[in-house]
Amino acid sequence: MTALEHNIGYESGRGPGASIPTRPAEHHGRAVAARRPSVPAPRFSPETLEPLARSLDTSHRLAIAEARVAETLGTLPSDRWLLERYALIAGHRIPFLMLGETGVFVICAVTGPPAWDELRLPAEVAEQHIMPTLPGYTGPMRVGLCRALATSAIEPRWWCRPGEPGAWMMGLESLIAWIEHFGTDHGLGVTDLKRLRELATPKPGPIARAPDVVPDLG
Repeated sequence: MTALEHNIGYESGRGPGASIPTRPAEHHGRAVAARRPSVPAPRFSPETLEPLARSLDTSHRLAIAEARVAETLGTLPSDRWLLERYALIAGHRIPFLMLGETGVFVICAVTGPPAWDELRLPAEVAEQHIMPTLPGYTGPMRVGLCRALATSAIEPRWWCRPGEPGAWMMGLESLIAWIEHFGTDHGLGVTDLKRLRELATPKPGPIARAPDVVPDLG
């Protein structure tokens, strides 16, 4: 008895003595998976599928929004800017971490008008977790939410509630201008960015265990 047969249980009405193919079929010299007939008839009501469908729709929209932001940020000169996507810092995935001639930026794509938590959380992560990784950096860490799917222009605006950290919000067409309009007093030079890339290059040796990941900021 093989290990595969030994682990067969009673799923789908099979008894303990049931067996399933353990080797793929051969087709024109290539191994192919055995296929059961398709199930054309519906088995679940729309009400069963709609909640997951809504979540997947949101996920797809966010993926499109992030792709547009990435394409736009990619137009910045690579010698003057370092773009890190999904940087993992203190267990948080940062959608876009930008470092360059006008400073340090945390950027998130949003698919519509942001909720208050979408303003507060990225700013808290930037202040509490990203800023400590740059000891000696005296500039601000700016947070921007980009409504990349908006059909009309959205000029950059600062949003916050009293007593809470806030963030800038803008449309895709304003993203580069927003980044570039800050002065260069706290910006990183091309030598800084080159050195940062060198320091961040994976080194030989054991790989450290990644911390548990908290949900993406986007």
